[in-house]
Amino acid sequence: MKIIITGRIGIGKTTFLNALIAQLNLSDKIFGFITEKHLYNKQIVDVGKVNISPPCHEQIISDKHCVAELIGNNEWICHQEVFETIGVSLLSNIPKGSLVIMDEIGFLESNAQNFSQKIREIIDGDYNIIAVIKPQSTSLLDYIRNKKDILLYDITLENRNQLRSQVNDIAKNF
Repeated sequence: MKIIITGRIGIGKTTFLNALIAQLNLSDKIFGFITEKHLYNKQIVDVGKVNISPPCHEQIISDKHCVAELIGNNEWICHQEVFETIGVSLLSNIPKGSLVIMDEIGFLESNAQNFSQKIREIIDGDYNIIAVIKPQSTSLLDYIRNKKDILLYDITLENRNQLRSQVNDIAKNF
């Protein structure tokens, strides 16, 4: 099972993923990472940080886990070293056949070579995967989209309820 979820910002990709994880009821057997944006100022422009954490655990909000900072006007400061340390460790030593969650893969990690390589190894490996990817074009995202053994779901307002049912049926077999 290699399920890749994509769709525009705010469409419900992570909500979709979280509902699927809850249905699987395997929280102690899930590996990988989740990223979460914490906004601090929505008055004029978004300002905040994006942190990386293990899935199915309480979010870790700390500078050590901050992969990027949004400093306004959609301007990002990326902390590639966090992808290369924390991110790589979250994708290392995963037993074959495990369920690996990757939420979300986008443009921030484009220059994190070791982290990107770990993602490729997971995608190419003997793992069950549920990943969320941004609907953009980068070498890593295009590589994932072009894999022949994935199920790629593009979530829209019109199809998200139908897709949830379809993916839930697939997940039941896991």
